[in-house]
Amino acid sequence: MVRRNFRFPMFEVFDAPVTSVSCPQRDVTTVAPQALWSLNSPSVFEQAKHLAARVVKSVGTDRAQWPQRLWMLTLGRPITDEEQADAEQLLDQLIKQASVDTTAAALTASPDELKSLEKSEAAALIKLCLAVYNLNEFVFVD
Repeated sequence: MVRRNFRFPMFEVFDAPVTSVSCPQRDVTTVAPQALWSLNSPSVFEQAKHLAARVVKSVGTDRAQWPQRLWMLTLGRPITDEEQADAEQLLDQLIKQASVDTTAAALTASPDELKSLEKSEAAALIKLCLAVYNLNEFVFVD
């Protein structure tokens, strides 16, 4: 049985520095596996759960305020009206699409703050947090 080291898979995807040689500057690449890693990584999903819990702890169960707080926490700026409308529409779609199987999987070992929501709402908020973690504005420093 081959055992893979899952402790630092991010370093493999995001140009880990080679410590055996000296160089004046690190190589920087942007490739598709980086986006796929952050969308599918269990560790990023776990962080999205904790972010969702922090949002609920801050503003409660009012869905309209979730995107506002989420933008302030992650991007450090107020959400625009267009982004608010898009985020609310995405939340509504995700809530409708949530099935018992996916919500149960999303809420396994969830923080207590998420347990006050309906399972479909909690799963939708977690996925919205995951989407925000993958925004260019969050990932890249300009």
